[in-house]
Amino acid sequence: MKKKNTITIILVLAVTVMTLTFGSQSPLTKELFDFEANAESVSQIPNHILYDQVFRLVISFKRKAEIQQLQSERVTTFPGYFKEEARLTEQENKILQQVALEFLQEAQPVDDQAAVSIEQLRQTSPDEQQISPPLQLTDLQQQRNALVLHYRDRLNQLLGSGRFGEFDNFVRGSFASGFQAIQDSSAPQMNPATEAAIPIIYGGSITGYSSAGRYVEGYAFSYMNYEAGLNFHPAIQGDLYRTDMPEPGLDSRYSTGYGSITAAEVFLFSANYVEGKTYCTYSTHFSIRRATGVRIVSGNSQDCKTIPFVTTPTPTPTTPTPTPAPTPCSSSLSESCEVTIISVDITPQALKPLGVSGGNNTATVSACLRSGITPLPNRQINLKVYRHLIHQNSGGHFEAFHRGNRPVGKLDKVAGVTGANGCFVTKYRPSFISGIVTIEAFVSSTFFEFKHVFVGVPNLVELQEGQNYKLIGNERTPEHPSNHWGTPAAVNGHAQIANDYKAMFYGNNPIPENDKIAYNDMSLELGGKFDLRKDWLNSSDQHGEHRVGINTDTRSSNIPTSRWVALKQIFIDRGSTGTYDETGSTSPHWHLAFLFNATLIKAERTPNSFVEDVWGAILDRGSNQAEWENWHTQLVNAKAQGQSQLLAAAKTFEGQLFGSAEYIARQRTRKEFINDVFWSHLFREPAGAETTYWVTYLANIGSFAPITEEERRQWFLGDFQSSQEFETVIFEIVDEITPPTAKPARLN
Repeated sequence: MKKKNTITIILVLAVTVMTLTFGSQSPLTKELFDFEANAESVSQIPNHILYDQVFRLVISFKRKAEIQQLQSERVTTFPGYFKEEARLTEQENKILQQVALEFLQEAQPVDDQAAVSIEQLRQTSPDEQQISPPLQLTDLQQQRNALVLHYRDRLNQLLGSGRFGEFDNFVRGSFASGFQAIQDSSAPQMNPATEAAIPIIYGGSITGYSSAGRYVEGYAFSYMNYEAGLNFHPAIQGDLYRTDMPEPGLDSRYSTGYGSITAAEVFLFSANYVEGKTYCTYSTHFSIRRATGVRIVSGNSQDCKTIPFVTTPTPTPTTPTPTPAPTPCSSSLSESCEVTIISVDITPQALKPLGVSGGNNTATVSACLRSGITPLPNRQINLKVYRHLIHQNSGGHFEAFHRGNRPVGKLDKVAGVTGANGCFVTKYRPSFISGIVTIEAFVSSTFFEFKHVFVGVPNLVELQEGQNYKLIGNERTPEHPSNHWGTPAAVNGHAQIANDYKAMFYGNNPIPENDKIAYNDMSLELGGKFDLRKDWLNSSDQHGEHRVGINTDTRSSNIPTSRWVALKQIFIDRGSTGTYDETGSTSPHWHLAFLFNATLIKAERTPNSFVEDVWGAILDRGSNQAEWENWHTQLVNAKAQGQSQLLAAAKTFEGQLFGSAEYIARQRTRKEFINDVFWSHLFREPAGAETTYWVTYLANIGSFAPITEEERRQWFLGDFQSSQEFETVIFEIVDEITPPTAKPARLN
């Protein structure tokens, strides 16, 4: 493998590929892949390409570090990359991060608009057709480019022209030295000032290390602008290696993105570095054609770091400086002397999503006020929960392709008065949707503090491409662009199943592409509800499982029926002991469940989940904080009084929602009404015979006296709610999820 010490930006021009390469320590080495082109030098690469990359990396590194920290994992050193390489002060690095966030806030709506436009074009264009960028998309790209330059100027303003000049020299110098464009002579000439309508694939490699932790990290990435995202998906193969060691290297990972929506990126790691040795991150950047799935090598990049030898500095004697006594506040100035501090504490900060068993589903939130170390009691304090800008689209859900508002969970109370210890304490309960949420304590719009909360299934890993199987299902799903995540044991089981199948039926011969086992949806990257309907709701049996990384839909239509018995035994042998046979459905497949002979423990139902499920099933939306707080409180209080009171409260709750003007405005047919009743009361679909029976039952109500349709439906609810199955559902409601207990190691 030929390797070079560079970071690369690759440009794809129509069906032609151009390569731009920049490196910090070595001359440019030109390499062309799978095409021949005439090289033409480009004297100046547009600033918006450089600073777009700077802002993207700042956000990506910050997001990764926050997720790792919330899961109590080792935290990447890359958030300090620009601080160290560009020699920024701590305050200057904070300014860079803040400007990158401000840029993201303005650019995200443009990105969302472009993503929707691209997907519409993809859906209406034949698979084999190369889509030309329309004027609207070019305009959006130019709008985004202008935003990059605006926030570059904003950075200039905040850093000051002198310090910004030094940073700009770094960006345009060591960060981007040796730029060159290799362009096919038949392609249109690039305008360096705008490169309008030119598809661009960005790619690069970065290597870093931690002297405190004695480890080395690598980062490799590929992402696309709007025009490239029309016809391609980015992919990256990243390898971390030591130059004096033979291959294979220290760590290797592969990742795919989705058009211009999500980047392909990998973080690499190796512990216990050796001083004086050189470590490199080497990357191969790919473009995957949207229609055929053909993977094209677009270029390579590499970045290397040599670990310095540690030298022990000679200690310099210092004379202690006495600390001056604090100036006492006079009683007349007590208000101006009081320095009020606000803090928020969340325990724990890592939670399982609603609907997932075996973990913490509730956190205690303490919002406190103090003056110095003195608590401030009897003070009003407010709380809110939201999705922070930096964590938009977290958990594998691209929000622009969902309808309705993303759920972020609920607080038992959003306002209160501090107690004797200066704190107001309440509970936070996450939703069914995984992701990173933020809880903020505030007194005013300018006086606040916040912390993030991880909601998800930890330690899921992505199933990589394999020689004997293929991954399907994410080619046309921008709402969930990354959907092949599972537990390490389940991911390993997929490869073993495919290898066993190949060995049994093909021996030493290669398995034809169309005969390979095809793995469709698994779990999203943080688990939780995989909402196929793109509605954020739990009130659907579609992907009722797929929450914890042990389920996979596996296509059966390409497997000869004569092999089914043998293949199902392979499923069992490799851990999928809970497989459901759905080969007779409209989408024939096997639903794998890697239980390894354990029993699947379903999540218990609480007043929280009951309110959220019922609300979604009846009104087809999530509840807001006030609505949820009202009914959650009523159900909790009723349960404390006894089962009969809880049953009565549940009946009242459901009856009022079905009788609400909002539900009536949905104009549901009788069959749809029956389906809504089943989902809101029994949390399942009615069988065909049940639908027929209850539709007839509903029609016969009031046959001896004229009544309105709404009166008929309320009468029906009273009868339906007397069923034993509904009472069982209500009586099984528990106050809180049972604390996690030990489970088989293969499921962890």
